[in-house]
Amino acid sequence: MMSDPNGKAVNAQPSSRWRLTAAEIATLTTLSVVVGAVAAVFQFIQSSTGGGLATLFISTGIVALVVVIAILTRRRRRATLGGVIVLLVVISAAFGGYLFGSTKYQRKLDAARPPSVPLSSPSRSASGSPAILGSSVHRLATLDPNHPKIFDAISISGTLAEWQIGRSRVPLRSGNPGEVSTVRALAIDKMTLNTLATGLGDGGLQIWDATDLSKPVREVSGQGAVTAVAFDPTAKNTLVVGRENGALEVWDSAKLRLSSAVGVTGHGALTALALDATTPNTLVSASIDGTVQIWDRTKLDKPLLATRIKGHGQITALALDPQVKNSFAIGFVDGAVQIRDRVKPELLKQSSSGGHASSVLALSFDDKLLTAVLADGSVEVWEAAILGPVTQTFDP
Repeated sequence: MMSDPNGKAVNAQPSSRWRLTAAEIATLTTLSVVVGAVAAVFQFIQSSTGGGLATLFISTGIVALVVVIAILTRRRRRATLGGVIVLLVVISAAFGGYLFGSTKYQRKLDAARPPSVPLSSPSRSASGSPAILGSSVHRLATLDPNHPKIFDAISISGTLAEWQIGRSRVPLRSGNPGEVSTVRALAIDKMTLNTLATGLGDGGLQIWDATDLSKPVREVSGQGAVTAVAFDPTAKNTLVVGRENGALEVWDSAKLRLSSAVGVTGHGALTALALDATTPNTLVSASIDGTVQIWDRTKLDKPLLATRIKGHGQITALALDPQVKNSFAIGFVDGAVQIRDRVKPELLKQSSSGGHASSVLALSFDDKLLTAVLADGSVEVWEAAILGPVTQTFDP
């Protein structure tokens, strides 16, 4: 014991303001375990389906906010110490969930598309070494709606291959089906796993099992070269077909049978098609003269809206945003990308000249991002709400 100048006894032990009581320790332990477990589970679920770190950021922000409030309203040192402990536990748990979920997602992709079992051997260069397939120039491409980081492409050499964005040096799998050189359009079905449709220059349609490209599952002949195809993301076995003569058709892809819905755009060859996942039966088409038309796919007698987009040449790709109502993206032959409103397609919302002066072959929205596959084999990614400069570029 010590005494102050007035002679009063003073305890010489260090301050206990940093010490936690047994009750406080028990409360912090329970809170850390519960919040950390919830964050880890939600982050695992998100990342196991190909998502990012949103849960980690959200949970960290909520805990940090609670800590700040506690510091302002309670004993500051103890609240700070307890808050830091809970924050570290939650961040660690959520990040652990992310790592486990990402590993599971990657294993699922590898199991679905094993690179060790290609459908055909990679082509070889004159020296006898395997050619780098990633350097092939793409003629057609379509992004997989079930796996946002996967796209299918047909090269100018006639190879049909599946690629993973960011790992484009070697395809996940590839094949050389007999008629692939005549393919003019390509689409992947969101409603039926591993289902791929191709439209041919002789007017035919083919349905493929993406795991076996040796021969089509179903095929049928037709009149007029097929220049665009798209599956309806809300209706099973529904395939929309656009032809060089401007015809629009709706097919049952399970039976390859033409339905009663048939229309004519009146603006020449169809160059791109897209269907809305948020508004059933809404179809957007682009013609060779730059005309964009909005349709009810069940009534193709006349379009609901039509406008002509000028300034960038031919429209080569379309995509509708499933998270922002009425928003859709347009890709052009010069590499430019625009976002417009399908209710007022004449009004430009955002635009980007892109990083490569190469034709946009495919567009897809996913988790607030817009992805484009280009003819030179590269992939560009933007924040869909901003567009502007390219956020990420993956070169071939």
